[in-house]
Amino acid sequence: MCAMSDESTIRVNFARPMPIFPLPYAALMPHAMLPLHIFEPRYRKMIGEVLDGPGQIALAVMDFSRPLLEDDAEAAGEGGGAVEIANVPVRLKPAVCVGQLVQHHAFPDGRYNIILHGVCRARIVRELPGVEQRLYRLAMLEPVGLTEEAAAEKAERAERGLRVEAGGGEPKARGGLGDRRGRLLRLMRETSLRDLSEADAVAKHLEDDAIPTSAILELVSIALIDDRELRYRLLEEGDVNRRGELIESQLAELRRLLDRAKPQVKSDAPKGCHWN
Repeated sequence: MCAMSDESTIRVNFARPMPIFPLPYAALMPHAMLPLHIFEPRYRKMIGEVLDGPGQIALAVMDFSRPLLEDDAEAAGEGGGAVEIANVPVRLKPAVCVGQLVQHHAFPDGRYNIILHGVCRARIVRELPGVEQRLYRLAMLEPVGLTEEAAAEKAERAERGLRVEAGGGEPKARGGLGDRRGRLLRLMRETSLRDLSEADAVAKHLEDDAIPTSAILELVSIALIDDRELRYRLLEEGDVNRRGELIESQLAELRRLLDRAKPQVKSDAPKGCHWN
């Protein structure tokens, strides 16, 4: 049993199998919200059954880097007859994000509109054999990075306390999430990154001490990181400080691109730019 705190406590029971919803890329991070339209029959069935339970599914990432092999078909056919390669489910990358279903709307034809709240990172330990009655995939998961994140947030709170004791000056201890938070805020407020349409919202979150830096890093991953491979690396990385390094490095590269492009922008061009 594992818990993660935000405004309320959400518990994830890793002793039970978790329904898997595969997507081509990492679309959900902890603390983020993701709307989805569910129309395939197997996933309509999954959501219907999830609504009768804890309301959690794991968003996985499809792995197209390796071709399906004969042994995949053999494994998929355990307990049954031969299975064609074309009918074998695509491989999944190990890192997933557990999502809590916080809102849903059921249509008369069985489709759903849902909103998922990212709860925590996890890793696929093993998939359960498929059964015809279930249709969707189930897997056993293990949590990733929760202990490390809790320790980093505790250190950040202590660093903030030192800053208060110092009368708002620099904290006595540096190099943690609080220091990284300050650098990110300067990037959003004082560099060409302020021209991004999402920059002001990110900066306001960074200025709100009630929001942990670890949570803001997750939101930045979704709002400003468009590279799908990097986004998956951020999903699989359990060390929050390492995630911060990756994000800072990518934002620094984006800043360099914006600085080079700025002389080419006409003065009457629309304000606000997206990183596409």
